[in-house]
Amino acid sequence: MDSKFNSSKLTAYSGFFHDKEKLVQSASGGGATAISEEFIKNGGVVFGVTYSQDFKSAQFACVDTPEDLVKLKGSKYIESKKVVVINDSTIPVYKAIGEKLQSGIKVLLIGLGCDVAGVHAYLDSQKIDRSKLYAIDLICHGPTSSEVAKQYIENLEKKFKSKIISFSVRYKKKGWTPPYIFALFENGKSYDIPFYESDYGYAFSIYTRRACYNCKFRGDNHQANLTIGDYWGLTDKMEGYNPDGVSIFIVNDTKGQELIDSIDKDTFSLAPADVDFALAHNTNYYACRKPHPNRDQFEKDLKTKGLHFATKNSYGRVKYFLIRQTGLYTTIRSLTPMPVKRLIRKLRA
Repeated sequence: MDSKFNSSKLTAYSGFFHDKEKLVQSASGGGATAISEEFIKNGGVVFGVTYSQDFKSAQFACVDTPEDLVKLKGSKYIESKKVVVINDSTIPVYKAIGEKLQSGIKVLLIGLGCDVAGVHAYLDSQKIDRSKLYAIDLICHGPTSSEVAKQYIENLEKKFKSKIISFSVRYKKKGWTPPYIFALFENGKSYDIPFYESDYGYAFSIYTRRACYNCKFRGDNHQANLTIGDYWGLTDKMEGYNPDGVSIFIVNDTKGQELIDSIDKDTFSLAPADVDFALAHNTNYYACRKPHPNRDQFEKDLKTKGLHFATKNSYGRVKYFLIRQTGLYTTIRSLTPMPVKRLIRKLRA
């Protein structure tokens, strides 16, 4: 872990749903859902990000029943519109949260660090009491553009000549990792591919907003009460491992601990975790991603020639052939030990 970051004031927990179906539906261990269920049972509402009906963009949703939490499940990996539909009206999510708080309703916000900071800034500017606001931010790599999702969905629908009715970028085909894209079409056909072998996955790895390379809401500047992510680094030889996913929780303050304490231990396996180990394998908690050398060319190609061309041009013809035609690249990557992968990432940075 970065020796400049002091983690001594933080505590960590890990866990996962006992219910396999709920666990498989979640991106990691289901930690955000476990907290949200209890929050709603205690009279609160949850604001989180959901796909649009056509899966070409993402925006916020306000959920007040446990059954509707399915809307918020899973990663999207794209920028979200800062709006929410309330009573058939589309309004800024900041305003909607403010109105709930002014009505005396407890609110749980789940979003990226910048989302939480934006809500705080709005509430403070309007002098709205945020004592009933609880916030969870996600360990963030930096989202890619919603244009990526739009073009990817359109390309798939053109290929299969049918509308997509279900879509995920964190489908657990073989367990927690590797993640798969899964699409179900109106004509009954389905499609899946390892996420990082897809145009969508490559765009996520290379292309994000320039502001994400200098994010202000990491490390000591998290404005959320609790930070949640995948418990990367955990292996099947270690206690607390589950092949279908494990969540890591980083507690930032007393409200964050309240959220942890609210989890139903009968349905969710929760245990203390080594915070330094967790952060060493989730460096995005305190460090920004580095700009990819092909980032600007990818952006230009995406805007002028489309997602597929941008991906192929950025990969290079040989690597693209190995990934898409032979599967050799995936095989080599799967056999490469994690310490070697981390070393390669550091050398690239």
